Amino acid sequence: DFKQTIKQSDGSADNPVQEITFFILIFLLYFLVLTYVQVTAQDIATEKGTKMMEVIFSSMPGGDYFIGKILGIFGEIITQVLIYALGLAGCYYAAPYIGGVSDSFNKFKPMIDQVVGNLLSWGLLFTVLALVLFIIFAAFCGALTAKSENANKAVSPLTTVGIVGFLIAINLQSAGDPIWAKILSYVPFLSSFIMPMRVLKGNATGFEAGISAVAALLAIVISFMWIRRIYPKLILQTDDLGPWQNFKRGLLN
Repeated sequence: DFKQTIKQSDGSADNPVQEITFFILIFLLYFLVLTYVQVTAQDIATEKGTKMMEVIFSSMPGGDYFIGKILGIFGEIITQVLIYALGLAGCYYAAPYIGGVSDSFNKFKPMIDQVVGNLLSWGLLFTVLALVLFIIFAAFCGALTAKSENANKAVSPLTTVGIVGFLIAINLQSAGDPIWAKILSYVPFLSSFIMPMRVLKGNATGFEAGISAVAALLAIVISFMWIRRIYPKLILQTDDLGPWQNFKRGLLN
């Protein structure tokens, strides 16, 4: 006797669109997080080493200055991303009219459109949430240092978290959907690396992604309010006691 079983498949096992979207998303998030975490910490630590902060805080609340600093950094990020986006959009619309390129572009245009659509969905939201959370804590780490040359050392825990999230996401490409990935996809910092990958592979629903995004947003709000409150105390400490001692003094003062 011969029995045949037919299972429906969505073709995601070896989907080139999924593969391309996966690597673009994970490398973009990794690049932005590591770059701007270090830039933010270095900028804050450099400002802390000058006497200008005492003058600034004498004329405006330190918490308001912290808000302006974070917004300024995000303005820098948006400017850089928009420049790249406009360049890519220009190439996209000009490619059909360039000889020697138009035939290949028209052949792969449906795939390119699917990749762009995937990038502009949950991936974009979690990328923004990750950048906000990482930069807030990068400013916190920069305020803990007394010397600008120690900024990279102070921010090393954040860069380590970014590297761990990147490696986990890479491992998910071949590891399926293990239970530890499901748990970590709801943990702020790591969720921005893991949850978009699970959604992209069809291992998580939009409802699950929404819960993870809300958890990350709550972490951002709570962290921002807390760091905004203690930021002025940290930034005015110029004694080289180490990050941990400066942190304790900031809480006690």
